[in-house]
Amino acid sequence: MDVPANEHNTYLPLVGHLAPETISNSYGRRITTMKDCLHRTSVFVGLSLCLALLAGLSTISAVSSESADGEVVIAVRPESTQVDVDDIFTLDIEIEAGGQQVDGASAYLDFDPVFLEVVDESGNPTTQIIAGATLEDVFINTVNNSEGQVDYSAGAPLIGTPPSGTFTLATIRFRAKAQTGGTSVVFVFNPPLRDTIIAYQGISVLGAHVNGDVTISAATGTPTPTPTPTSRPTNTPNRDSKSDSDLGGGP
Repeated sequence: MDVPANEHNTYLPLVGHLAPETISNSYGRRITTMKDCLHRTSVFVGLSLCLALLAGLSTISAVSSESADGEVVIAVRPESTQVDVDDIFTLDIEIEAGGQQVDGASAYLDFDPVFLEVVDESGNPTTQIIAGATLEDVFINTVNNSEGQVDYSAGAPLIGTPPSGTFTLATIRFRAKAQTGGTSVVFVFNPPLRDTIIAYQGISVLGAHVNGDVTISAATGTPTPTPTPTSRPTNTPNRDSKSDSDLGGGP
């Protein structure tokens, strides 16, 4: 029976629904057999690791955001943003875990490609978002600007203490394309392919999510100054200083 090997000590509960080929290609982890697993280390350590992985496979299918009873919040921050057409701005995918530890997170988001597109630091369309530093092992990082989709998944190393508290999972850099009174950036819960999940030890701890909203106004160009007309002196006819009597006009 084949089991997933974890060469980088990374916990992989979020990918149980994927085929082995998908895990190998998308996650950069290789699939190995029980025999290979045992030969990678001592017999005792190999047996412990492989048995633990086999036991974990039975609970992988239970990781689902739809059955979550945790208190962790995944949110788009800021929740409301106001920009102008052609502005470049960022939205954070934030995890607000409080005292709950988190060792894996998958965030799937949809946006309207009519109004938004994901760009790089130069403002050009890109196929990835900006990875966060807390869950450092990135498994999936893809952007489809044509469909308006962001897929991101990352995990914490097995060795060490998983993070808790509030931290940024990843950051999306957008360019505003067209004017609108409001367009949303929303989390997707569509198992098994695109299902937003926050997990700890194979159990979903996600309790709520907060979508983002973007208002895009018409671009405000630099106003062209109106020239001020130059005042010119008015030519007033000069009267002769001589009086009528001087000209012999008097009686």
